[in-house]
Amino acid sequence: MKEITDPHYSIKFNPYIWSEEEASSLLVYEIWNDLISAFPEKFIYSGQRQPITPSKDQLKVLLLNLFYAFRIDPDLCIGIGLRNSDYSPSCRYNTLGLSSKLIDLVHALRELGYLDWHDHVFIEMNSKKNIRTRIRASDALIDIFAKFELDMESIEIARNQECIELRTKKYENAFGVNSKAKPIAYIDTDVTDEMRTVVKAYNELLNANRIDVSIYPDQRYGQMLPNGQVIDIPIVQGQHFVRRIFSRGSFDFGGRFYGGFWQQIPKEDRPYIRINGEETVELDFSALHPRLLAAEKGMTIEGDPYHLGVDLLPEHLMYLHRKYVKKLLLVAINAKDRNDAYHALVGSLPGELAKHYSKDMLKEGLQAIRYRHPFVAGSLCSDAGIRLMRTDSNIVEHVLKRFIALETPVLPVHDSFVVQANKRLTLENAMREASKAVTGVVLDFTAPADDENPKVGHYELWKTSQAEGHRGAHV
Repeated sequence: MKEITDPHYSIKFNPYIWSEEEASSLLVYEIWNDLISAFPEKFIYSGQRQPITPSKDQLKVLLLNLFYAFRIDPDLCIGIGLRNSDYSPSCRYNTLGLSSKLIDLVHALRELGYLDWHDHVFIEMNSKKNIRTRIRASDALIDIFAKFELDMESIEIARNQECIELRTKKYENAFGVNSKAKPIAYIDTDVTDEMRTVVKAYNELLNANRIDVSIYPDQRYGQMLPNGQVIDIPIVQGQHFVRRIFSRGSFDFGGRFYGGFWQQIPKEDRPYIRINGEETVELDFSALHPRLLAAEKGMTIEGDPYHLGVDLLPEHLMYLHRKYVKKLLLVAINAKDRNDAYHALVGSLPGELAKHYSKDMLKEGLQAIRYRHPFVAGSLCSDAGIRLMRTDSNIVEHVLKRFIALETPVLPVHDSFVVQANKRLTLENAMREASKAVTGVVLDFTAPADDENPKVGHYELWKTSQAEGHRGAHV
């Protein structure tokens, strides 16, 4: 066994990994024989109460996690919880029924020399320095992996895992992100059942189609870890899974769709997404949250919402002006108060601007926004963003339902959508219909000029319109 010298180079244990491939069963069988030979009292049951999910099946989940991390990078480790409270077989999020028996399996594999190890670190409650136990396939286990014809494509995810997730009542920061929030139990209603039906149908649609990125020759994309390191995550067909996540312990907040790899890749790479080998186009609701606030007041925004008519930055920084105003407005909508807005903004500004930034500049900017957009006055620094996310997620759901009915894949990126280029008109109409249905007004969206998308010129758009029978706004 080797020492894990960098416990931060890790991914989370995935409780939804599974495989029906014979190679995975043979791998489990070989390791299982070692376990029951060494620890018969732990894994051979004689009249004892057995776990809901057999130990051998829980071993498969554990071994597949180790194999997955190994195939990404042999040095990559897995962060795993080893408390009984981490595994509740009756929890709606524990689809495969993992139990505390998994903890016994982890320790047994370690004793047999199959795991590299790093002990958990606990400093104090809620400390960012706390680290869960880290495990990694040892050389001995890697040698056994080599005996079986396992590959990434043979690994599946549990399709029946919960896709409607409710998280704890913790305040998200000014950008709507809270990595500490935990999934919590809830009682199903007609509303949650209906939402689940939509997301399940959408996931089935995704996995019936091939989605990749043409400029990624090995079909891997970089994912940044909290410590700044980057790992290459594989895009595996058949493993696409999207869930809808609500916040603050309430279905009134959040509700956005998460999980697609297309949400993780750089924006500049999204034009190279291919659906069933075909080129794609992305359409984007412009200034969505400001326009949602306007719609709530029965108003619309004319022109560029990020043009305030005043200069807020020094002359030598004016090249950043529009980006700054956009960031200022979005942060102010999401922040719970002015102090929160200030710290969130400073933390996100380019260094050249952040070092000159002051609370007076923030005050001046907020005043300019209130003057240009009086309808947002009551929503600045009032934690409105998490409520608006519920509205924008309803718009996304409306679009998804349209494409599910058409059996045509569409990829949401919160306020934008990626579709096959020949479905552009269908998407435009779906976005108009969805925004009208949810907000009462048709919200503006942007699209690349035809000459920026040579495969989708005016003639191709005309042909698409003919093929779709001029369905127009009711498509």
